[in-house]
Amino acid sequence: MKKQDNTPKKVAKTKDAKSKPKQKAASKVKVLFVCTGNTCRSPMLEFCFKAFLKHKRLLSKYDIKSAGILAEENDLTSQNAVLALNSLQIANKPKNAKLLDQNLMGKSDYIICMTAHHKAFIEKDFAKNETKVMTMAEITNGGDIPDPYGCGVDEYSAVLEYFSCVCEDVFSAIHNK
Repeated sequence: MKKQDNTPKKVAKTKDAKSKPKQKAASKVKVLFVCTGNTCRSPMLEFCFKAFLKHKRLLSKYDIKSAGILAEENDLTSQNAVLALNSLQIANKPKNAKLLDQNLMGKSDYIICMTAHHKAFIEKDFAKNETKVMTMAEITNGGDIPDPYGCGVDEYSAVLEYFSCVCEDVFSAIHNK
């Protein structure tokens, strides 16, 4: 009679997707543009800056959002803002206004305000963090961005054309902070 071999056999280890160590995805740079109602300036700059980053093939490395300090959450991007964006062939779609809150602030690496008033509001009503809150005037060495709310499409287009000229300045400010 033959003796039975009861020694354990080596089993080849198979690698499956679950056993591989997960690589941590590079986190995106989170930029938040802030104006008053989040229907004109900040969404126009949001879409304009996204187009700028897409052109530089960098959009996937950024999370760009906008909000307003007094936004009504059911308001849509203004029709004249959409018309101005379309006239410069900047991809966009009307979006619901977003009210600035502590959660959005906390998730943002950089907060860029249209006016000194917006920055002062943020610093007064939210936790101070001067290193991450900037105004467009500080970035461009210009003035506050005028609010085209209630004006014609020409005023919206003028603001948007300014934004398209200063996207490189915004990009530099983010990377030099």
